[in-house]
Amino acid sequence: SVPYVNTSSNWFVAIPGIIFPLLAFLLLGLMIYWICVKSRWAWACVVVFLLGIQQIRAVFSFHTRSDIPGEKPANTLRVLQWNVMGWDQGEETKMIEGGGHSLRPVMMEAISDQNADVLCLDEFFQPKDTLSQGSNIALITRMGYPYHVFSPTKNYLKDSSLGVIICSKYPMVASGAFDLDRSRKGDHL
Repeated sequence: SVPYVNTSSNWFVAIPGIIFPLLAFLLLGLMIYWICVKSRWAWACVVVFLLGIQQIRAVFSFHTRSDIPGEKPANTLRVLQWNVMGWDQGEETKMIEGGGHSLRPVMMEAISDQNADVLCLDEFFQPKDTLSQGSNIALITRMGYPYHVFSPTKNYLKDSSLGVIICSKYPMVASGAFDLDRSRKGDHL
């Protein structure tokens, strides 16, 4: 019934959804316990588990890398979303200073391997001095994503930006940004 209830006015209906993963683990634990002690309660747990299997599969996604086809089927759009955590920039800075190791080349290779048409990258790090640190946007452009929209959310030490970027192999028709001013209480989008 939750999909049919307006949770903005009936917030209490959404609470079970928030704690659903905990309830699922509790149910699994009880089911294992009741099976071990050979109790009839095990059957009740099995029935409840089977009744909720669709929700369990939706919450706990069990996919391996082999589940994602290497070749993209014709007439499909593949979108890759990834929080790249600044391209591991902190480790790269340590590497320049004589320690650490950079994961950026491995991360770029993983993006290239996915053959996505659109990239949505959170916590995207872009240095302002691209001569000394190298431009991440230029690297992604060379990978075959000539179109991009970068929306910086934070500037660090006036020499770099961190934000959200959308890169595409296809031209973008339009883009927009929304400033969510949280100081205005009671306003709704």
